[in-house]
Amino acid sequence: MKPTHILTCLTLACCSLYFVACEAPQPDIPPSFERVDANTSPKAGTVLNLYAYGMNIIRSLDCTDPASWYYQGSMHAVPSIEEMGGYDSLCPSYTGTPMRAWNSCPHMFPTNQQLNFLTWHRLYIYYYELNIRHFIANGGAGFSGLGEEVANQFSLPYWDYTNQADMPTAFLNKASNYTTYPIEGINPLYEAGRSPTLLEGEGIDYASTDGIAVNVNGEVKNLCVRTMQQALDYDDFLSLHQVSEFSRGMEDRLHNVMHDYIGGAVDPADTSTKIYNRIFQGSKSGYGLMAYIPSAGFDPIFFLHHSNVDRMFAAWESLYDRITIEEMNQYAGVWDSIQSRYQFWDAATDSWVTYGNMQEMLDAAHAVQYTYESLPTLSTGVPVLRNRNLVKQEVHTIDTEEPEMLNQVGDPFEVSLAQATARQDTNARYKLEIDLSFSMNMFQQLVVLTIPPDQDWSACDIDPDFVHSVNAFFGSTHAMHAGMHGKNALGKEFGHQIFVDVTHAVQKLPEEQDKLEVFIVPIRGGDRPSFFVEKMVLYEYQ
Repeated sequence: MKPTHILTCLTLACCSLYFVACEAPQPDIPPSFERVDANTSPKAGTVLNLYAYGMNIIRSLDCTDPASWYYQGSMHAVPSIEEMGGYDSLCPSYTGTPMRAWNSCPHMFPTNQQLNFLTWHRLYIYYYELNIRHFIANGGAGFSGLGEEVANQFSLPYWDYTNQADMPTAFLNKASNYTTYPIEGINPLYEAGRSPTLLEGEGIDYASTDGIAVNVNGEVKNLCVRTMQQALDYDDFLSLHQVSEFSRGMEDRLHNVMHDYIGGAVDPADTSTKIYNRIFQGSKSGYGLMAYIPSAGFDPIFFLHHSNVDRMFAAWESLYDRITIEEMNQYAGVWDSIQSRYQFWDAATDSWVTYGNMQEMLDAAHAVQYTYESLPTLSTGVPVLRNRNLVKQEVHTIDTEEPEMLNQVGDPFEVSLAQATARQDTNARYKLEIDLSFSMNMFQQLVVLTIPPDQDWSACDIDPDFVHSVNAFFGSTHAMHAGMHGKNALGKEFGHQIFVDVTHAVQKLPEEQDKLEVFIVPIRGGDRPSFFVEKMVLYEYQ
């Protein structure tokens, strides 16, 4: 069914989204809601209390109810019954056959289907938000409702971990200590299967570094990278003016790294501890719910994380304008192949919401009923290229006969700049497109950097214009996505493409310098499976 209670037109402003009707307002159109910062907003305490109140209700619903906590988490993804050891103690009704709309999340899809990451998650968390608000107002599972006026104070907040290091306190305490709208028993927002350091109240250490080694003219040089600071630097992906590149860049960096971090798979203080994952029903290092696609949607912090991810999407659209149907047709795949993923439960009408075609779905994604308290903006000095139709031309290609394995000591890939024609043009862009293959490897991170000839090679304070990205691969090798990535060669079963903006590096090089030395180095590789570079292309946009 096509949703009938949402607006049909979107306009954008620099600091928030404004959703307005293209025709005369209808009396049944609800007000717009503001999503606020869960750490700093004066409204955060009330909003999180209401989130916990609604979460308490949906946790009490039977797992076969599409509005329930278990069912909604499974719509993102759920482990196979074999991965659970043959029995699901949280949902005994699940014996191996997924229910309607389960396992729908489109993570780490290939480039020609990448935009589903943005649109699907926007609609998924939007209907989750609507359902929570419905139960706050009306109650359920034996709990009384608080009425529409109170419920309308709720919208999904966001955790802006780019500058708020601490996990919001409502997620830290097992005991329920809400006073405005009391909840008995365990705090519904608490989850033990998270990063132990975050749960202990320790924030993200933005200054933390990881050592890497590179081969410079036959000599090994030691460097270090501020991993979390670099991974959460939204300039690196908000500056990508092509929407498919932005989507991939944000997913690979901020999105994936924070999934792994919250799941206890990044901070060395966490990875030395076994974490019990109650969805998989087992314990091991780095096993928090958020670190694995099939358990991520069961953690209530997931929705604050994805509210922040969607906030980045809103910021990109405010800079470059909305995604178009032409871009969706090019980068989201054939509608018939993805339509079944786009179905969401609406508790208010007790029915499924579906879409008949790509345009209908895109209109819905641009008609959601909320704004953001604030949107991130590009740093001073990072120009915005509002023309998404710049002419793209190939400058240099490295196409290896045999895929080149990335070693713990990074060897340079020499990219020629001889065919670059706009190195001093501040409106031009230079981007690397890197094709990788790898095996079953969930938590590896790669840093992509270029180093100019005059750089101090034994340094932690590398010019950030030459450290281009820290990429993570959350979920890319889970069995549910094998068909999207499949390779055949042993050790190269999965493929992935990353995009890196190297404009500042190219433009800072002396004019006589006719090559760019690109290093791709695993972080904390150890005995983890290897990555291989299949192809690397430098493009010029002007």
